[in-house]
Amino acid sequence: MRQTHPICTKVFRGSAWFVQNISGNQDVNFPQWCRDPSKVGGQTGHMNMMTPTPHPGDTVTAISMYQKALEFHQAFDTLTGDAARLLALQAIEGYLIAYVRYHGMKNEDVRCLNHDLVQLVDKAGSCGLILRNRTHVHLSKISRTREYLFVRYGMSQHEDKSQPTALQSTLSELMQKVGAILKRPDPKPNA
Repeated sequence: MRQTHPICTKVFRGSAWFVQNISGNQDVNFPQWCRDPSKVGGQTGHMNMMTPTPHPGDTVTAISMYQKALEFHQAFDTLTGDAARLLALQAIEGYLIAYVRYHGMKNEDVRCLNHDLVQLVDKAGSCGLILRNRTHVHLSKISRTREYLFVRYGMSQHEDKSQPTALQSTLSELMQKVGAILKRPDPKPNA
């Protein structure tokens, strides 16, 4: 018996999207989007995964990322609750991205980290960023407890939320240390 709709998924490999049959059954009739990803939505060229459009973040520089993180940080100081917490988490990630971008990491490589603060801190550390132990512990806790997802999707009953003082301390340290580095002469031409 032939299966008409296998379980398949789109997989990004290198620089292109591929369709992968994950049902294990090779004798299947793939749906149209599995056979030809360029015809997703019934229109040729619609969401063509083989030649994706440029990512909006491709033109982001270290300085512009730092400035965006500063905006989020300043907004965090004026708000309360989950909105403030979400802005703080965005600012933390922004400061770290600005640092690694300044030291030559490409935007594509940053995106491959999938918003993992621990990996981002490791990359920044390998580029010379030295953070306090308390800040490392706090960033690890944010990643381990998936705080960003809980805040983003409004699950305010999340018990392991960062304290506002811990967020402010982490933000201040990153703002000062990354800001001091960005004021130096540019070590890499792509930052």
